Amino acid sequence: MKSFQVIVFSCIIASSYGAKCVYYGSPSETGEQTATGESFNPMGMTTAALPYLPFGTMLQVTNQRTGGSIVVRVNDRFGAPPSEDTLDLTYGAFGALANHDDGVFPCSYSIL
Repeated sequence: MKSFQVIVFSCIIASSYGAKCVYYGSPSETGEQTATGESFNPMGMTTAALPYLPFGTMLQVTNQRTGGSIVVRVNDRFGAPPSEDTLDLTYGAFGALANHDDGVFPCSYSIL
């Protein structure tokens, strides 16, 4: 029975979730506080806003169109209620995965 429980737990951890990636933040917001009190850097590669995961959760985010991926950390929340399938990235993190002119792209994310 113990080995069955370990297998189930491993499957839960390795799950990938689908979402829409969007971006937020402008240069004028540099230094503002995130929901965790950290300094916001819109060009940074580490900030993500998601309403239901604990702060500090590390995510591997993958652009489903290109296969490119980055690792970000949840340290902010949305200003307005988003749909649950939206992952908000900084301008810099979004730009590492897609063209800003797209504004949104289909992504998947895994909890690390």
